This record gives sequence, C-alpha cells and structure tokens, in this order.
Amino acid sequence: MRIGNMIKDKSVAWVPVVVLWCLFLRNAAATEYAHYPSWTVSQDVLWSLPNGVLNYLEKSRLKHNYTITSQINPVYQRFDYNGDAKVDYIIYIKNLDNKKEGFLICESGTKCHILYAGKKIRDASSKSLKFYDNTNGTDFWRVYPARELDQFPESAPPPTMRWEGIDYGKSESWSVVLYWTGKEFVTYQLSD
Repeated sequence: MRIGNMIKDKSVAWVPVVVLWCLFLRNAAATEYAHYPSWTVSQDVLWSLPNGVLNYLEKSRLKHNYTITSQINPVYQRFDYNGDAKVDYIIYIKNLDNKKEGFLICESGTKCHILYAGKKIRDASSKSLKFYDNTNGTDFWRVYPARELDQFPESAPPPTMRWEGIDYGKSESWSVVLYWTGKEFVTYQLSD
C-alpha cells in the first residue's frame, strides 16, 4: 500500500501518531524515578528486581545510605554463594556518602550483606594482607561456577572455592572473582 493511499485511508492515518506517542511515553518512563522502598531507583531497575528482594529492601535501613544502580547489566544476578541450595541475589549498589560502588547480596530475600561500597574485602591473591573497599570501574559481571581456581602468576594460592561466586571487572583490563570461603568473602584475581 502506498503512503498516499494510507493517508487517505483514515483507519491507518493515526498509526504513526500512536507509535510516536508510545515511544515518547516509554522514554519518559525510563527517566522517571520511583521511590520504592524509599530508594531512589529508576523504573527499569524497579521492574526487574525480584519480589523477595523488593520486600526485604522495603523493610531495611540501607535505603538511607545506598542506591541501586543500573550501571552494569543485568541489574542483578541469581546464584547460590553459600551452598544452601536457595537462590541468592546480588545487586550493584553505590554508597551515597562516599560514592564508592559495591554489591548487595540478599540471601533468598531474608537478609543482606554489603560488600565493598566502603566496606573492606580481603584480596586473597595478594601475598601481603591487602583489602579493597570499592568496585569503581566495573563494567561487567557474571556468575562464576564453583571450581578449583588456577593460581594467578605471582599470587598467593587461592582459598578453596566451594560454591558459586561473581566474576567482575573492567573489560579488557582486569577481572576478579568474589566468593564465600565458608568464613568470609574474598576476591581472587583471574586476569590482569
């Protein structure tokens, strides 16, 4: 059907207007922010978080000091960091006071742990005692399956990794895996 005929046919003449209006509304919704649960969260982030996590966050006091960020995709990951056969969630966050980035791990929506974002995590690949308190610069993350880690050159031997972890880092620059040893969360360098 020619465009001229489409304009003459009044039943389809409104289609471009509706399409443009829908695109406008979609873009407007993406820039609006919802305050749920008193967190400043964009709608796209809000709609993607699991209900169990949202319910926990609604009750928590963390909302006053942290914000959930959609800086990296996906907004959250599902994994089992402690071997209890229950789904745990990890969300990328930013500390509102010091602007340091990190992770919020929610255990099946029952309790949460803040990692980095100003809180120190031990670097198990360092031969000396070394800690990091932020994940600034991270642009990727993925679930890392439980397995024996290879020793990175010039690094200390890795602690045993019994459960899933999170591989994160900066593309074409560095990568570390964050995991639970049974006593503490540690990181181990995967690439440089």
